[in-house]
Amino acid sequence: MPPLKKAQQEKFVLAWFSGKTLEQAAIEAGYSPKWARSIGSRLSTNANIKARYEELQKKAEDAAVTTVLERLKILSEIERATIGDFADENGNLLDRPNLKSAAVQEIRTERTLAGVRTTLKLRDPVSAIAEHNKMDGAYAPTKTEVTGKDGKELNTLPPIIHVVSPEAKNLTDKIISGEGTD
Repeated sequence: MPPLKKAQQEKFVLAWFSGKTLEQAAIEAGYSPKWARSIGSRLSTNANIKARYEELQKKAEDAAVTTVLERLKILSEIERATIGDFADENGNLLDRPNLKSAAVQEIRTERTLAGVRTTLKLRDPVSAIAEHNKMDGAYAPTKTEVTGKDGKELNTLPPIIHVVSPEAKNLTDKIISGEGTD
């Protein structure tokens, strides 16, 4: 949905979306402070304004949720990481920005008698590969059977039917038994 046609209404919905009360949003949008409470209330029930408000909410939710591509990139980063990406041949850690990788699970620095010791722990690449494979559908589907106490598959049990009258019960019993279904 495109922005609202009236600039004042667009200002109102943006102010309302940012957390202002209806009255504050109306004043910020340029409506008279004297009538701001009733105007804000009326505008909040306008179908176009409500649709615009919901659109803004959806955009905010969408931005907060990672996409499939983002998740795959993170998994790939974990899968490909090696200690050599984060430390030199002497075991010294490289620059800090490099350590903000999704592959880094933990960095621990402790003082010992011999000096300062830093430990770097990477995430498990095998687990990341397994998760990546699940997302790609690389595993064959598995069949799960659920059985009751009597050993019968629960999927094959007849459905539960609730009847409210004796006539309905008789008809239901006939259907279940197969009587009169020629």
